[in-house]
Amino acid sequence: KDDARLAYWHGKLRTHASEAFDQAAVEYLQNAVRQDPALYDAWNCLGECYWKKRDMPSARSCFESAIAHNPNPRSYQNLSIVIRSSASKLSPGPEVLESVEASRMALKLDVRDGHSWYLFGNAMLSKFFLASHDPADLSSAFKAYQKAEAALVHSSSNNPDMYFNRATARWYMEDYSLAIQDFSKAASLDPSLTIAADHIAEIESFVSRLVRQIASRRGTAKPKSPTDPETTYTMIRAQYPNRLPAFPGPGSTSDAVQKWSQAVQAGCEGLPKDRRAQLLHATSHLVAKQLSAGRPMLQLASLPTNGQPTRGLLCLEMSVSVFRKRGIPCTMVCVSGQEAVAVSVYHTTSDALGTIRPGDPVFIVDPIARTVEVVIQDRPVSYPCIQVKDPRTLIAGPAPFAPVHPQLRFDNQP
Repeated sequence: KDDARLAYWHGKLRTHASEAFDQAAVEYLQNAVRQDPALYDAWNCLGECYWKKRDMPSARSCFESAIAHNPNPRSYQNLSIVIRSSASKLSPGPEVLESVEASRMALKLDVRDGHSWYLFGNAMLSKFFLASHDPADLSSAFKAYQKAEAALVHSSSNNPDMYFNRATARWYMEDYSLAIQDFSKAASLDPSLTIAADHIAEIESFVSRLVRQIASRRGTAKPKSPTDPETTYTMIRAQYPNRLPAFPGPGSTSDAVQKWSQAVQAGCEGLPKDRRAQLLHATSHLVAKQLSAGRPMLQLASLPTNGQPTRGLLCLEMSVSVFRKRGIPCTMVCVSGQEAVAVSVYHTTSDALGTIRPGDPVFIVDPIARTVEVVIQDRPVSYPCIQVKDPRTLIAGPAPFAPVHPQLRFDNQP
């Protein structure tokens, strides 16, 4: 066993001497675990060697061997990272869940370990973006980062990657001020992390463009016809009885209303532009009324901006899309009366949102209104925003949007 420990120390010194893969270190460590398979520190070190080589299956095998001989936080921490790094791009869910469980086991062995809390936060963030899309998992990630940060305050360590990853999540949530704070903190801890400054510039550019678009679109909404949408549809159908189906009527099922609206969409092709616009508005309104189960109509100007859903149905007019580099969430500027507002749609893609054209009606069930505030180059900036967390509550055309889950990966992790 003395020979095994000597080989381990030789291998460990060579492993930590360089960031590059070292074959001699591997040979020392292989010799150590051959002589003493219970030497879990040697298994951990050997796994880290393979990790440098990007040989993830061998690295995983080493960490699992260490755990088999002596369950310890370091092995579970490394195992969580390796599993997550090996996740399939097409179907990452199973590996992400395994990674969460490994990081959870590390915490069970030492709940005070700040690094374990950091890795658990990363695993939960990956679970949210790549697998579950459940807000509870995002909340768990933020709580884990908070515990990791508290643990780091009481140590001499720092972790720029934690601040960077948390900033990415805050960017996604449109908490831009907090995102900028975390990107700045990451850059101050690691000056080589120049991408953090790039992301800050991207946030500032996007918000500036969005604020300009909102200001320029106020007062541009077209006057709405006071006619009931069903009456409007019946009047237009009388002119084109062979092209447009009869409205299903009150009490119809969701499927019947959506089949009707899709038939209307097909029948609109080739009609005069003004008639098509009237039909689209009436159809969207009727679908929205049916799906919103008798909710009251809401006015944009009177919505509370507390970040909570307001029960009702909000009617807007799409004005312009304002895309950002990452495109999550997708954003458009909509108008109503003299007001203009940013509408951020989560769990969709820019291609899907691109099917909504300027002038199209947009209906939102139980809208979530908030004021986004951010400081750009020492100047406070704010704008009104409607967040659509579930695209199925957005009706723009013959049917609600179907959820699409773009995979957001981090530039900087384990």
